[in-house]
Amino acid sequence: MRLTTIILIGTVVYISNASISTATTAAIDSLRFIVDQDVFPVKRMLRSYDGHDEDRVGGLEKFKAGVSKLTEAAKLKSYLAQNKDAVEVLAKLKLGNDALGALRNSKMNALTKYIDMFNKKNPDKAMSLISTLTARYGDDGLAKALVIAEKEATTPATVKEIQTLRNDQLTTWLNTDKSVDDVFHLLKLHIDGNVALSKVEVLEEYIKKINTAKSEHITLLDTLRTGFSGDDKLVSVIAMAKMGEANMETKGLELETALITKWTNENVIPERIFRRLKLNKNGNVENVLSSDKLETFTKYVDEFNKKNPNRETSLFQSLTTNYGDTAVAKGLVLAKGYSSTESLVTQLQIQLFEKWMGNGKSIGDVAKLLKVEATRETLVKALATGFGGDDKLSLMLLTAKTKPNLEEKATKLQNEQFKQWLKGDIDPYDVLTKVFKIPRQQWHLATDRQKAIAKEFKSFERNSRTKLQPRRA
Repeated sequence: MRLTTIILIGTVVYISNASISTATTAAIDSLRFIVDQDVFPVKRMLRSYDGHDEDRVGGLEKFKAGVSKLTEAAKLKSYLAQNKDAVEVLAKLKLGNDALGALRNSKMNALTKYIDMFNKKNPDKAMSLISTLTARYGDDGLAKALVIAEKEATTPATVKEIQTLRNDQLTTWLNTDKSVDDVFHLLKLHIDGNVALSKVEVLEEYIKKINTAKSEHITLLDTLRTGFSGDDKLVSVIAMAKMGEANMETKGLELETALITKWTNENVIPERIFRRLKLNKNGNVENVLSSDKLETFTKYVDEFNKKNPNRETSLFQSLTTNYGDTAVAKGLVLAKGYSSTESLVTQLQIQLFEKWMGNGKSIGDVAKLLKVEATRETLVKALATGFGGDDKLSLMLLTAKTKPNLEEKATKLQNEQFKQWLKGDIDPYDVLTKVFKIPRQQWHLATDRQKAIAKEFKSFERNSRTKLQPRRA
């Protein structure tokens, strides 16, 4: 064992001090041969001794680590002798195709050492770590990886190293006169779409840097609007961010507020925003109601109405203007099947009902709008068709009765509907089953509004029975 160690140390000293030539390769080969031939027999020998196995194996691991470092140093000297650039060495070190994986790799230290060695030898051709990583992974991939790496860092020293690299990236852009629009495209924000905001942090830092260096007053919002060629795609990106991690959600809400404020300051009418967001080209009302841009639009409508109480408008008005009453009525029926839009759909149906009743629509008018047969039709039946069935109409009328301007007409129509139920052999005890299709054994699952309708129907049925009973002489 001692002889092996002496031979190995002698070989290592030879490799470290010899000039880089073919002798280096031969020495490395000798080293590998010795390690391959002598180290493994040691491990086999250790199995025959029980007393100091752990200490010996620990020492062996340290020994192998030392050999590895010396071998690595020899390789770096060999690369330097061949004047390999840092990108070539990065590939030789097999840091991989992923920037984040490379930053996590312990061999990154070897790359840093090589760059220092190269720069000392070639001061007129100095390279930097940031330029090397950028050349291999691109501005966008590296920027995103650095953001993640900083969040993953567990020591102050590592955080400082990553922050230095991030600052070097920004400085490189600044020194090469990159505009904020250039950086937007370098980061491929216009391509990444729903993951774009994960790199917006980098763009925002660059905007701050360029504003300070050049006394500019560039804003993140204006840069994003320009980069995304308008508000349409930006609002979709914001919507995705609001459903992401906490920091992404915060940034998304911040940008949404800034955008709505800008629209409000410009006093843009909501109908124009509706079209700007291409909600008028979504194909149908159901698609509009499921659009990721709808929430931002409705928030703006609220802000516009606060600022312009004499010019109040609504989502309903934009829908009927762009799609027509018939398409809106049918679209609302389809959209009501989704729990996420049920409340909004009910509100829109109330507004549609209010519009029809306010305009004095006749049975024929409603039937024509809904494209149903008007012969021997009642207004209640026509409305039930338009709102997706008796159950949907009954729920809509229940809500409409709470509106002072609709209470009288809604109550009258509800009574007409209850009369039809009685004629159809529906009694108060099976309204949940026959109207709302809830099996008797599941009545406990009925909603409060469904139970309220059953209760009102029971009261109507009792009053009707009382009126039909003859007075006593």
